[in-house]
Amino acid sequence: MWQIREEDEQRRQHEAAAILADLGREPNAAERILVAEIAALVVRADRERAKGKHGEAEMCSRLIIRALGKLGVKPGKAKPTSSADIIARITGRS
Repeated sequence: MWQIREEDEQRRQHEAAAILADLGREPNAAERILVAEIAALVVRADRERAKGKHGEAEMCSRLIIRALGKLGVKPGKAKPTSSADIIARITGRS
C-alpha cells in the first residue's frame, strides 16, 4: 500500500512540474495551490479509471478541465496519433 502512495506522490509531482512548465511563468500562491490540486486529480482519475470506476474518473476529469481553465493553461494543438502510440499507451509499453 505504501508503494502505491509513493508512486502516486511521484506521479503527482511529475504532473505538477509539467503543468507549471505549461504555465510558462512563475505562479503566485493561489496558482501553486491550483497546480497541486490539478496534479492530485490527474493521479486520482487514473487510479479510479484503473479500478473501473469510470464515473468517478469522469468527475475528476471535469474538475481538471475547469481548474486548468481557471489557471489559464490552454490545451496544445492536437496532433495525429499513430495506432502504435495508442497501443503503447493502453498497454503501458513504450
